[in-house]
Amino acid sequence: MCRNAFLVRTIFGIFIALAMGDGSASAQTFKIRTLAVTAEYEGWRLQDVSFDGRLALLYQPSRRIDAYSLPSGDTSQIGMRAVDNILSVIRIKDGHEIARRKTKFFPDRAAFFAFSHKVAYSESPDEPQGEFIEKFWDPETGTVTTCHRGKLGSDGSSLMAIVFADEKRAVALMGRSQAVGHVLLTVELPTCRVSQLGALSGSSPRAMLDDVAISPDGRQIAFGTRDGGVVVRSFSDLSIVTEIQRGHDLYLGGQPLYTRDGKYLVLVASTTIEDKEDTRRFLQFYDTNKYELVKQKDVTHFRSIDFGKQASPESKVLGTAVAMSPDGKTIAIAHTRVSKEGTSFVEQAQIVLYDIESGREVARAQHKPVQQNRNDPFASRINRLFFTSDGHYLLSGTQDTVVWKL
Repeated sequence: MCRNAFLVRTIFGIFIALAMGDGSASAQTFKIRTLAVTAEYEGWRLQDVSFDGRLALLYQPSRRIDAYSLPSGDTSQIGMRAVDNILSVIRIKDGHEIARRKTKFFPDRAAFFAFSHKVAYSESPDEPQGEFIEKFWDPETGTVTTCHRGKLGSDGSSLMAIVFADEKRAVALMGRSQAVGHVLLTVELPTCRVSQLGALSGSSPRAMLDDVAISPDGRQIAFGTRDGGVVVRSFSDLSIVTEIQRGHDLYLGGQPLYTRDGKYLVLVASTTIEDKEDTRRFLQFYDTNKYELVKQKDVTHFRSIDFGKQASPESKVLGTAVAMSPDGKTIAIAHTRVSKEGTSFVEQAQIVLYDIESGREVARAQHKPVQQNRNDPFASRINRLFFTSDGHYLLSGTQDTVVWKL
């Protein structure tokens, strides 16, 4: 797979005057790196990177899937019942494929197990009103454990997705709407026995999940919610450790990040819910011993670059995807830039890397430009962004996957 898609490009340096962390112009001129492409996988969508940073999980659909034409449940009407979609596990440093598995359309939230190379994913049903299936795949041995969603609850609520899994259990979401909120379930492996834990949040029963982050020591997991709170639970028994709520003057984003050393949980906060001229944004660092706010960094200018009209209307996010380097010194932020060429519009996914302490831009990367397609507004949207744990590579995913050399 990689042999046909592998590209190597030359690094070009550019010099530019940069705004400093306090927003004032700096007279200093310094070099901003343009990241080199180590490998590009056209038509392969990035799903996850293993915790040890060695492997990437990619998905290739058997045909192009437009964001506005994703079917729900019955896929037979569009001729996608064939099991020729592919999940592939590759070694990042050289592109060697470890294993691949044919899947049915569309493997929802495919991801590696926590601290393991096993993979959890969902498959859609063959027939209308059929059951979704949860699968747990070991690429090294080829063994697969299958759990049917029909066993996961009988109150009319639907299982949304597997949130994460480890060797003994998977943690899943169940819920129908914002009025109900998300409920946590555990699925014991390999028996598929289900236990219901209760509402995602202890203080806000209607809370719905936005994103999750697992602490590097494997002791805790942070659930970011769509209303801007964070629920920290014990990884072992999922009991609530603490809940972080927005303050009276700041709104919290629902995409938590742990620093690689495990000392801090990092959240994005803003002074407004929607983007305004006077909106200010911050990175907040919470000490993971007591989850108290110990540091706050103004990063308003991280969103100051003109990326067209594709900036998120929400102010409590920094871009379409965000990742933090293993040493905790650099943050990567993904955007989509839109430009007009004649009578048409061109979209281009871009990544900007900033030094957190100084606030300076240190590197930049960009995917190939694509023609804007009204049926697929996310063709150039980076929705997956990962640093490898050794700090050697950055991976980004749109409808294609690119590996960048750091």
